[in-house]
Amino acid sequence: MKKILFLLCLSVITLYATIDERKIDLYYANGIMMLEDEDIARKIWKQKADDLLATDPKIKKYISDIDIAYNISNGFANDMFEAFLQKTALEPAYGLGWIAFKELISKIRLVGNAIGMLATMKERTALIIHDGTLNTQIAKYKQSIKDGHGVVIVAHSQGNLFTQEAFNSLKDKDAWMREYFHTIGVATPGNEIVNNGNGVTFHNDFITNVPGSMISNIINNPNKYDYRDIKRNPLGNIIGDTLFRDAKSIKYHGFDYYLGSGVYESELDPSLSGVVNVGKKKTNRAKKLIFSWLYTEIIAHTTRDSQYKPKNPVLQQQLKRTV
Repeated sequence: MKKILFLLCLSVITLYATIDERKIDLYYANGIMMLEDEDIARKIWKQKADDLLATDPKIKKYISDIDIAYNISNGFANDMFEAFLQKTALEPAYGLGWIAFKELISKIRLVGNAIGMLATMKERTALIIHDGTLNTQIAKYKQSIKDGHGVVIVAHSQGNLFTQEAFNSLKDKDAWMREYFHTIGVATPGNEIVNNGNGVTFHNDFITNVPGSMISNIINNPNKYDYRDIKRNPLGNIIGDTLFRDAKSIKYHGFDYYLGSGVYESELDPSLSGVVNVGKKKTNRAKKLIFSWLYTEIIAHTTRDSQYKPKNPVLQQQLKRTV
């Protein structure tokens, strides 16, 4: 019996000794129109995360896992309607409802009679697509925290709404997990970043037209005209601007663009396809902010209280956090 008790105690000590609570699991919560399947999306996110962390390689040792909180796409109209349902559920004061949503859709010039499809999509979208996605994400976050890790989510667009719902689900017996759940919001349609997190949205990102979205906070320099889409003459000179003249300009809302990837101007405006010297536009301003917030969250997590707080002083010393 003593041998059994000794082995049991040894296994418990080994378990605590191998838990490094300084580590975080880094997630990406994608927005609408995720074209890649989950495995490919995960590989792409790991590449992007490695690129972000390369800014200061010494903090990479605090990353335990890099994963994706996958939000499957079911077409643009379905994705937009799902986001609308989430926003109205999260924000009771979001009183513009259908009128605001229809105006947004019309500005983006959705192909086909999307407005007529919305009523029939409501139940299917809300109950089948949304609930399954959200429950999967919640289970991942809870497991990360139960494993002794912090959770940091870089959420883009609609991914912010899923993240907010996941955070709200941590209540009652799971409320203690909130301390280890943190978010960096990118182009959010929501009115807050959960747990007092930080967020970035370009002033000329279309998401700012969603009623009740967070106030934009960064100039898309040097591309200050980009998302409002500009009219030019054949020489490329600006002759005026129009709002949402081409639906393809949604590329400037893209996560890749926020992380510094370039977009060809001709992809935004087909009339520029023959214009000389139309090159890629890009900016690293948002990327720098995202990394700085990620760095801050990683360092802050190394000083948070232990999840376990074991009474044994030897185990307590083993779990002591040091930067």
